[in-house]
Amino acid sequence: MEMAGMGKTGESGAVNALHDEHIYMTVKSLLTILNKMRSDRLETWSDKLKGISKMELHILLLVQAQPDIVLGEIKDRLDVPNSTLTGVIDRMEKQGLARRTISPRDRRSYGLELTEKGKEVRKEHDRILLMLASNMLDPLDDRERTTFIRLLSKIADNMHPGGE
Repeated sequence: MEMAGMGKTGESGAVNALHDEHIYMTVKSLLTILNKMRSDRLETWSDKLKGISKMELHILLLVQAQPDIVLGEIKDRLDVPNSTLTGVIDRMEKQGLARRTISPRDRRSYGLELTEKGKEVRKEHDRILLMLASNMLDPLDDRERTTFIRLLSKIADNMHPGGE
């Protein structure tokens, strides 16, 4: 009886070790993919993105998605102090990415308008993200892609802050 129990414990230990190895390999692979796709390293894929910060890209996205957004809403969405947002917007204006405008929705507030350069940077950012996603999926056949996307969606839907 004890021998059978030891056998099961040994098998359980082997299963746990294999499970731990799978987790390690999964985390290692995911970190490699995420590191290559980090938005603060996208400039390595395109000269058009050189010198553009992650926050500037985020602001360009917000303004593109909601052209009538006011600076206070941007501040709230990014959860940054006024002074931080002011500095970032100043840099964006100096780079020719955006310009402050009086909001047509609330004339007491300022909004942002993307310049042609700002629109080009947004398009380039989108192009790079699509290229990276395509590169990630290229080695997979259609069935594997469908499975991979389904599994990623399932994992994303199950992710909760703090492991809840």
